[in-house]
Amino acid sequence: MSEKKKGYQQGVDNSSEEQGKREPNALEKVLISYLEEFMPAPSLDSQGAFVKTSDDIILELDEMVEIDKNTVAKIMIGLGYKTVKQFPRRFGWLMQPSPKYLRHE
Repeated sequence: MSEKKKGYQQGVDNSSEEQGKREPNALEKVLISYLEEFMPAPSLDSQGAFVKTSDDIILELDEMVEIDKNTVAKIMIGLGYKTVKQFPRRFGWLMQPSPKYLRHE
């Protein structure tokens, strides 16, 4: 199991007693795979930090799966992402590129 999937599983296990242990479904696996390129950023001041909304993520994946905001939120929280308010009325997920996906020049 990849580190992302392990982190997701731990987040799910800790989020609800009734949730129980389970493997991610197909939609969740696509989202987790997409998120391999990123990692949670500690703050907006972190190197390379940026904000993506759930809608941004959904639009990027819309040619592959029909995923909803609640699924995005569940996975993001399970993987340790935090929300941040970037502009008035713009909330999103605080992210940064994963070091293993950065280009080496």
